[in-house]
Amino acid sequence: MAFIVIATAIFFVVFISAPRANKTIGTLLRLEDVPSSLANAECETWGMTDVLATCAFEIDPRDFASLLTGWDFSQMPASGGSYEYSGGPKVGREFPVAVEFSVSPNEFESGGRVSVVADKARSRVQLDYYEE
Repeated sequence: MAFIVIATAIFFVVFISAPRANKTIGTLLRLEDVPSSLANAECETWGMTDVLATCAFEIDPRDFASLLTGWDFSQMPASGGSYEYSGGPKVGREFPVAVEFSVSPNEFESGGRVSVVADKARSRVQLDYYEE
């Protein structure tokens, strides 16, 4: 019986949860294609009347730039831990942040922000999405 429970949990994580998180990341970043190197993705949503989501994931640094193609991001230096850059739940393992990309899209009529932070290597990433 324990084997069935463990096998079911593994199936859920590998075949249902991870692909859903990848699709969510692609949608929030307005990507035509999610880089195939995107891995270990976790997303959490919260809030009642606004669209609020935080996702954490890993990516091959060579694919990092492709994450920034859907919005007109501005780059700025950043420091501290990744949890400091989320307005919601702590998602994934915390990592040291070296750079932030953000945009307040005009398409968000009532306001909002899309933020992507990454480590120095640009291999660990956190996406924070807020739309009023």
